[in-house]
Amino acid sequence: MAKAKRPKFSVVTNLMPDDVYEHLDHKAKNGELASYIIRLVQMDLAAEYNRLNFEQINETLRELSEQIKKIERIEVREDKQEKQELESVVHFNATDKPIGEIDEDEMNFNF
Repeated sequence: MAKAKRPKFSVVTNLMPDDVYEHLDHKAKNGELASYIIRLVQMDLAAEYNRLNFEQINETLRELSEQIKKIERIEVREDKQEKQELESVVHFNATDKPIGEIDEDEMNFNF
Protein backbone atom coordinates (compact mmCIF):
# COMPACT_ATOMS: atom_id res chain seq x y z
CA MET A 1 0.00 0.00 0.00
CA ALA A 2 1.39 3.42 -0.89
CA LYS A 3 2.07 5.94 1.84
CA ALA A 4 -0.27 8.86 2.09
CA LYS A 5 1.25 12.00 0.68
CA ARG A 6 2.71 14.18 3.40
CA PRO A 7 2.84 17.94 3.28
CA LYS A 8 6.28 19.48 2.80
CA PHE A 9 8.09 21.39 5.50
CA SER A 10 9.51 24.81 5.14
CA VAL A 11 12.18 26.49 7.19
CA VAL A 12 12.40 30.19 7.79
CA THR A 13 16.04 30.73 6.91
CA ASN A 14 16.30 34.36 7.96
CA LEU A 15 15.86 33.27 11.63
CA MET A 16 18.87 30.94 11.67
CA PRO A 17 22.50 31.87 12.24
CA ASP A 18 24.58 32.31 9.09
CA ASP A 19 26.85 29.34 9.78
CA VAL A 20 23.82 27.04 10.21
CA TYR A 21 22.24 28.34 7.02
CA GLU A 22 25.47 27.87 5.05
CA HIS A 23 25.86 24.32 6.35
CA LEU A 24 22.28 23.39 5.45
CA ASP A 25 22.59 25.16 2.09
CA HIS A 26 25.71 23.14 1.31
CA LYS A 27 23.88 19.90 2.20
CA ALA A 28 20.92 20.92 0.04
CA LYS A 29 23.13 21.74 -2.98
CA ASN A 30 24.77 18.30 -2.69
CA GLY A 31 21.41 16.50 -2.39
CA GLU A 32 22.19 15.49 1.21
CA LEU A 33 19.76 17.69 3.11
CA ALA A 34 16.93 15.19 3.57
CA SER A 35 19.21 12.35 4.74
CA TYR A 36 21.10 14.80 6.95
CA ILE A 37 17.91 15.98 8.65
CA ILE A 38 16.71 12.38 9.03
CA ARG A 39 20.00 11.42 10.76
CA LEU A 40 19.77 14.45 13.06
CA VAL A 41 16.21 13.62 14.06
CA GLN A 42 17.07 9.93 14.57
CA MET A 43 20.01 10.90 16.80
CA ASP A 44 17.74 13.23 18.74
CA LEU A 45 15.13 10.49 19.18
CA ALA A 46 17.82 8.00 20.21
CA ALA A 47 19.19 10.47 22.76
CA GLU A 48 15.70 10.91 24.23
CA TYR A 49 15.18 7.13 24.31
CA ASN A 50 18.57 6.71 26.04
CA ARG A 51 17.75 9.45 28.54
CA LEU A 52 14.47 7.76 29.44
CA ASN A 53 16.21 4.38 29.76
CA PHE A 54 18.90 5.97 31.92
CA GLU A 55 16.27 7.46 34.22
CA GLN A 56 14.47 4.11 34.43
CA ILE A 57 17.73 2.28 35.20
CA ASN A 58 18.62 4.84 37.87
CA GLU A 59 15.19 4.44 39.47
CA THR A 60 15.58 0.66 39.46
CA LEU A 61 19.05 0.99 41.03
CA ARG A 62 17.64 3.27 43.75
CA GLU A 63 14.89 0.74 44.49
CA LEU A 64 17.38 -2.16 44.58
CA SER A 65 19.68 -0.17 46.84
CA GLU A 66 16.82 0.42 49.27
CA GLN A 67 15.95 -3.30 49.19
CA ILE A 68 19.58 -4.22 49.90
CA LYS A 69 19.65 -1.80 52.85
CA LYS A 70 16.45 -3.38 54.23
CA ILE A 71 17.91 -6.87 53.85
CA GLU A 72 21.11 -5.80 55.60
CA ARG A 73 19.11 -4.32 58.49
CA ILE A 74 17.12 -7.56 58.78
CA GLU A 75 20.33 -9.62 58.76
CA VAL A 76 21.84 -7.47 61.50
CA ARG A 77 18.70 -7.86 63.63
CA GLU A 78 18.65 -11.62 63.01
CA ASP A 79 22.36 -11.87 63.91
CA LYS A 80 21.74 -9.96 67.15
CA GLN A 81 18.71 -12.10 67.95
CA GLU A 82 20.60 -15.32 67.20
CA LYS A 83 23.51 -14.18 69.37
CA GLN A 84 21.13 -13.40 72.25
CA GLU A 85 19.44 -16.79 71.86
CA LEU A 86 22.80 -18.57 71.87
CA GLU A 87 23.96 -16.63 74.90
CA SER A 88 20.81 -17.58 76.78
CA VAL A 89 21.27 -21.28 75.93
CA VAL A 90 25.02 -21.65 76.31
CA HIS A 91 26.48 -21.13 79.77
CA PHE A 92 30.19 -21.06 80.23
CA ASN A 93 31.50 -22.34 83.57
CA ALA A 94 34.76 -20.58 84.23
CA THR A 95 37.31 -22.75 86.01
CA ASP A 96 41.00 -22.59 86.63
CA LYS A 97 41.51 -25.91 84.86
CA PRO A 98 43.41 -25.95 81.60
CA ILE A 99 41.27 -26.82 78.62
CA GLY A 100 41.00 -30.57 78.23
CA GLU A 101 41.69 -31.46 81.86
CA ILE A 102 38.96 -33.65 83.30
CA ASP A 103 37.98 -33.99 86.95
CA GLU A 104 37.60 -37.42 88.48
CA ASP A 105 33.89 -36.70 88.99
CA GLU A 106 33.55 -36.20 85.27
CA MET A 107 35.21 -39.60 84.66
CA ASN A 108 32.60 -41.50 86.65
CA PHE A 109 29.99 -42.61 84.21
CA ASN A 110 26.94 -44.08 85.81
CA PHE A 111 24.73 -45.76 83.31
